[in-house]
Amino acid sequence: MNQVLHLYGYCCREGAVIKHIVDEVLTRLKKRQRNLPDHLVGIHDQLEDMKSLLQEGSPDVRFIVIHGMGGIGKTTLAEAVFNQISHQFSGHSFLPNVRESSQDDKIKELQWRLLSDILKFQPARIYDTNDGVNMIKERFRHKKVLIVLDNVDDRNQLMKLAGKHNWFGPGSRIIITTRDIQFLSINNGRPRDSDCIQHEEFYIYKMKEMPFHHALELFSEHAFRRDTPPTDYANIATKIVKTMGGLPLALKVIGSSLCYKNEAVSEDMKMPHREVHDILMMSYEMLEDEQKQIFLDIACHMAGEKIEDAVLMWKSCEFFPNLTIDVLINMSLIRVECHEELWMHDQLRDFGREIVCRESQFPGECSRLWCPKSAMEVIRRKRSFERPTFVQAS
Repeated sequence: MNQVLHLYGYCCREGAVIKHIVDEVLTRLKKRQRNLPDHLVGIHDQLEDMKSLLQEGSPDVRFIVIHGMGGIGKTTLAEAVFNQISHQFSGHSFLPNVRESSQDDKIKELQWRLLSDILKFQPARIYDTNDGVNMIKERFRHKKVLIVLDNVDDRNQLMKLAGKHNWFGPGSRIIITTRDIQFLSINNGRPRDSDCIQHEEFYIYKMKEMPFHHALELFSEHAFRRDTPPTDYANIATKIVKTMGGLPLALKVIGSSLCYKNEAVSEDMKMPHREVHDILMMSYEMLEDEQKQIFLDIACHMAGEKIEDAVLMWKSCEFFPNLTIDVLINMSLIRVECHEELWMHDQLRDFGREIVCRESQFPGECSRLWCPKSAMEVIRRKRSFERPTFVQAS
């Protein structure tokens, strides 16, 4: 009897250990996935195009560039590809909004994060970007890796993170998203008749605006929480989608805003043609004062930060951040990543910062500063004005 009880206890303990291991593995796998909407409209054809460029199973190292205007869905496509194929690689990393990391200190942070993601442990601190480059080349040259560099706009950023094919092992794939491919020094490499093109080192995919039927479906998803507009709004919804073109960001933001303010739908949906900036301004103006302040904080400082840290800061300012965050999410102005980090589309971030810049032509008179050089210049000038003036006694 004692032996039976002992065996039963052992099995229970073993079962608990197995369950713990399974839960841990599932948690880690989930953390490595990008957080995407449940229903992605029109993504299937784009994924098929990307598969033809990725050539899964091919032993060569490939650099794939997704390019197109802001708000057209480059990051969403890169995230969808990352989620779909990352399990095929021995290491994978998604580095968002590389454009913000033009300074060496931030590039070092990205190098360290890249090494941490791929190696699955925290490497030694990086003191110099050249040291980071050497570490990446040394550690990755025999590894099959998947790396996404989102929103790149400078050749130096690419050279410090994924400079050459021989840095990586056979079968590796490096995906780059960018608004403009000029910094890649590609001559006559812009796709014309075809969306996909190979040019020397890079395989290039040009994003196009959504076709009308997909654009209408996406707008309806956010404005009416259904695939098609209600009969009473069909004509107006059709007109608004045609005037906005096939930009997913604009369709999501204006659709979500109209859904959020139901009483204003019928009037606002008759709006004339507007540029994307004006569409974003419409949504911004719908926010209450506190919501605007938190939106601008995220655009200038808090995107990429842990949500709990941001909430503590806003609560100290006597704001009610949890309610505001829900509003901003519902209006498609932000989202919360699986690591509980705040995320904002780069075009919305630029839009928010532009609002702050318009407060004054003098940075020191603006409500927020996000560029370290500008902040140090403002502090330096302030200190020079505050220096006491000594008058010699007569």
